[in-house]
Amino acid sequence: MKFIPKFLFSFLIAPIINYRVKKLNLSYMHCAESQQLILSQIIKHLSLTKFGREHKIKPDMQYNDYQALIPLNKYENLAPYIKQEKDLNPNILLNPSAIKWEVTSGSSTQKKIIPYNKYALRDFRDMIIYWIGDILNSKNKISPNKIFFSLSAHLTKENHSDIEDDSEYLPWYFRLFFKDFILMPTAIQKIKDTDQFNLYLCAHLLADQDLDTLFIWSPTYFLTLIEFINKNENKISKIIDENIFQYENHTFKMKIKNKRTNKEIKKLIKKQKWSHIRYLSCWTEGSAHFFLEDLKRYFPNAHIQGKGLIATEAPLTYPSYQADGYLPLINNIFYEFLNENNEIKCLHELKIGKKYELIISNRSGLIRYKMNDIVEVTSFYHQTPCLKFITRAETSSDLTGEKLTSSLIQDALDKTQNNLKAFILPIIANPSYYILFANQDLSSEEFDNLLQENYHYQQSRRLHQLSPIKSQEVEDLVNTYNKIRQAQGMKLGDIKFQNLITKPMLEDEINELLKK
Repeated sequence: MKFIPKFLFSFLIAPIINYRVKKLNLSYMHCAESQQLILSQIIKHLSLTKFGREHKIKPDMQYNDYQALIPLNKYENLAPYIKQEKDLNPNILLNPSAIKWEVTSGSSTQKKIIPYNKYALRDFRDMIIYWIGDILNSKNKISPNKIFFSLSAHLTKENHSDIEDDSEYLPWYFRLFFKDFILMPTAIQKIKDTDQFNLYLCAHLLADQDLDTLFIWSPTYFLTLIEFINKNENKISKIIDENIFQYENHTFKMKIKNKRTNKEIKKLIKKQKWSHIRYLSCWTEGSAHFFLEDLKRYFPNAHIQGKGLIATEAPLTYPSYQADGYLPLINNIFYEFLNENNEIKCLHELKIGKKYELIISNRSGLIRYKMNDIVEVTSFYHQTPCLKFITRAETSSDLTGEKLTSSLIQDALDKTQNNLKAFILPIIANPSYYILFANQDLSSEEFDNLLQENYHYQQSRRLHQLSPIKSQEVEDLVNTYNKIRQAQGMKLGDIKFQNLITKPMLEDEINELLKK
């Protein structure tokens, strides 16, 4: 950071952050009481809504009654209320009403419209404050000069737009004092074509010499951008040389104060070593860990920190050096958990080493909402458990009753070869089958036999409901995965690599896509 912003940060903003972090640490010392307090607020707001009245919610209700009167909800249970709310009928599910809406890309189910009222937006901003506060108090002495800040969700106004300014997630004082220290190209949200968007963005990423910090979502997102740079070097260099970018009837001027020379940019592209990046925040858990070695190769000097669990629906955990784990937002979200015996547990009742399915309630209409995420308790910070994301709870594919899950796929992959990068895709045909995409040659027969160790898959194969799995070696596994997910309607920033795509494709569709 330059002198003036550092001065402002030290005397105006750092005290605010430190005060908030101290209050949060007190909450972690009193886990049960802190969760009861946020639940009381949720119940009070809920009692003023149509949903609350239908479920006989009273403002002074205790947890046992709340649990008894409201069942666990999936999105489809809340969707009719959300639709009414979006049709400008206030206090159907939310109090206060939504001011922004986000449409999720949908990894295996239909698209979801998620409402954000002022409290939901505050939850995201609080998560960022706690996160930054923890970084400031860590021993790593991270002091960024310029940040590329990109979250998966893209905030939208009433007229939905695919690409919006991610800085809306930041607290207002960050946007006011530090807008020059966030790499967000001017008016980039106006560019709706993915390739054109990436050209304009990558020109800034390459040209800005101050950039040293990346806050991204999936590790595959930036790996895809690097591959895009390699394939479009001339076009990107032209934009940087001319300092302007043309899109439809618009002309965008690049405003970079400390610009790299052409020689430095060409060297960066050729060596593919972003040695100037000192801190990188992204997913590191679940399937994302397969790509950490690639990140370390491209960013040899970067300290890589895990992202925690953040969803379009809500921020759920954030990484903490102080706790040496991922801490829940104890003052923002009310957490419940399903254990292996299908029993409901509260946050303070969890046990170290145990896995649970996550359920949340917030002040933005997601009430006893099943996130379909499995978390594991890794440790305790004061009286509060640290929660590590493990996998999706319902990541399964079932074309003919085969019941393939992500864990079954991973078991088969591990038996084939360690650290193998691969994924499978269900194909609708007559009969249907699966394609195994991998970054090296694999025996489809061997893999099919391993999958047949699962009784349900074996039965589908024996009854000829499924043809044998087909394997396809691809040079760029991540790019192939992203192309498939984008063809299925996902936004690039939302894509998280998983070993099983549960949304099937028609045989003609995948053949046509692979030709491109």
